[in-house]
Amino acid sequence: MDGTLKAVVIGTGAGGLSAAAWLARSGFEVTALEQRQQLGGSLAPFEREGFTFDVGINYVGGCRPGQLMYEQLAGLGIDASALFSEFEPDGFDIYRFPDFEVRNCAGLERFRDRLQALFPAEAAGLAEVFETLSGVRDLMALASRPRGAGHHASDLRPLRVLPTLWRLSRGTWGDFLRRHLEDERARAALSAMGGDWGLPPGRAAAMAALAVIADYSEGAFFPRGGGGALLAALVEAARARGVAFRTGAAARRIHLSRGVVTGVELEDGEAFEADVVVSDVDPTVTLGHLVGPESLPAALQARVSRTVPSTGMAVVYLGLRRDLRRYGMSAANLWSYPSTDLDGLFAPLERGLLPPELPLFLSSNSLKDTAGRLAPPGCSTLEVSTFVPEAMFERWASVPPQARGEGYHARKEALADRMLCEVEARLPGLVGDIAVREVATPLTWVDSLRAPHGGPYGPAMTPRQTGRFRFHTRTPVPGLFLAGQGVLSMGISPVLLSGRLAAHAAEHYVERRARLRHHLGWGRSWSAEADAPPL
Repeated sequence: MDGTLKAVVIGTGAGGLSAAAWLARSGFEVTALEQRQQLGGSLAPFEREGFTFDVGINYVGGCRPGQLMYEQLAGLGIDASALFSEFEPDGFDIYRFPDFEVRNCAGLERFRDRLQALFPAEAAGLAEVFETLSGVRDLMALASRPRGAGHHASDLRPLRVLPTLWRLSRGTWGDFLRRHLEDERARAALSAMGGDWGLPPGRAAAMAALAVIADYSEGAFFPRGGGGALLAALVEAARARGVAFRTGAAARRIHLSRGVVTGVELEDGEAFEADVVVSDVDPTVTLGHLVGPESLPAALQARVSRTVPSTGMAVVYLGLRRDLRRYGMSAANLWSYPSTDLDGLFAPLERGLLPPELPLFLSSNSLKDTAGRLAPPGCSTLEVSTFVPEAMFERWASVPPQARGEGYHARKEALADRMLCEVEARLPGLVGDIAVREVATPLTWVDSLRAPHGGPYGPAMTPRQTGRFRFHTRTPVPGLFLAGQGVLSMGISPVLLSGRLAAHAAEHYVERRARLRHHLGWGRSWSAEADAPPL
């Protein structure tokens, strides 16, 4: 590239940090903007009375060489082997139902064998399901291979799954499972991880479920020192390449001239010139508010307006003056379901109601942290999560956080009380000696991430919003690119990849503009040319 070009990145979640680092590596002068005082988006932890709580990470997959998370971090100069440790390989997830439980484990074939032993009548159908999962796992490994690694004839083998995936691209996970499995319990066991994609099997895209299960097929990992250690590594990788950060800098508008990106304006009126902008904010916010629908083609305007957000979530963060290992808890995540009818459990949410009994996710990140930094000695953290309808809190959505008052506080504390009562009913005596209690609602994600309707996973992972139907890195607005959960998928490793793809697309964009400028004989930067035609 000729001269120094300016890039502005909006948002410093994993996608924004990845994009910033890759843009700087390509020679851009990069400024990354964060609306909060703390970098990191949902990667940023918070501390209370000696306890540290992670907001956006409970575990990740793909941390072995050649896998997606490992290779994305390696591209940024971060050694995933040093940063992450594997936990509970014999059962990193426990899926508990009223009359059975199963443990997901490292090794796709081992997990298959466990399910076949539990549901012998479904052995043939399970073999078919896991054959597809195996193909997705191999295809992801092939796609994760670093450039220049070389190719072999054996690389064609993973491509065998592509026709199947094409057929599945418009179907739900529930449809896929029903074609292979008759036993509702077997289908529930394979859908119990659904909290990771945020939808019941009848609404979740089959592609999304397959990708998430395959991502964890070789085990689950957690950062040594918690999510803050991963965040620190990503920030350092960006700073080492020259990225400048601004906190307390909420973007109000992406400026355009003749339809081409020229900069970003903050809520306080400060403006930053930019040749390219990468937004790590939800695509519907970026396109519908920061740019504005008047600058978009009609088809994209319609798509933005009809995008369905992910389901809202409530989380109770507990700091306990006790070692949870003495009360039966391990580093494994526990998914507790009151029924195997997962679609039935989610159905009330669509009507703005809670189900009679809540599906719960319990995770103790302090037990996963081999560095021992997340809780004082002899103490533990515990996170209890469930999905909730946005309607429970929508009356306060337009009210500033500091002005929501006692009504909001009472509503969220009552919800937390109910969640903990159900924990006590299913796991008597687990929760006690509470030193810290914090409660997050869908509005927490609205406040911290500008998440539409409080959906923590970006656009819902339905068949119409997954894969080729999701938002793309490139936009019709010249100079504007997207990163984050709305581009490829939710999850840290796909989000890191989205940032890398956005940076590469931006680089190619300015190279094309430079060739056009040279062809037309312009002497100055195209971004300063009032007559520069958009491409």
